[in-house]
Amino acid sequence: AIPLLAYEATLHVIYKDGKERAIPLREFFLTPEQDVQREHILKRDDILTTITIPRLPQQAGSAYMNLKHKQSFDWPLVAATAVLHLDNGKVQDARVVLGSVAPVPIRSTTTEQVLIGNTVSDELATQAGHAATKGAVPLTANAYKVPLLAELVRRTVLKAAGQLSPAEEVMTL
Repeated sequence: AIPLLAYEATLHVIYKDGKERAIPLREFFLTPEQDVQREHILKRDDILTTITIPRLPQQAGSAYMNLKHKQSFDWPLVAATAVLHLDNGKVQDARVVLGSVAPVPIRSTTTEQVLIGNTVSDELATQAGHAATKGAVPLTANAYKVPLLAELVRRTVLKAAGQLSPAEEVMTL
């Protein structure tokens, strides 16, 4: 779901009464504050039929990265997707989505604001990583995720811009 949210995907659903509706993925997830018993807005008899992903502009780049204890485990410790609309290396628009750091994937508009209007560099990517963790309130047992996420976002931004070295493609503990 993390990349789909960054790509601004739309879900197409058929309801029990036969009516169809297009739902932007950003409206799909429910946080525990909204409903502690459900993770999404679908009802029992709703059927998800299609997911539509808009085509990216010619000069766009994207990347999804995650960090796991071992590659064999299903759930990442942290995950991130960056979609960058570039013009000669300068970010015209950005979407950064974080995963495995909250009950649902979250879009980091703070990180996006750091990127927009600037030329991608290692320094800018590092600033984006720090912005992604600004205001983070980790639980007692998972504070270690904060620096991991900052580094993962740095690498994801660089990868989306085509600037990540192959040596940094894999992040290990």
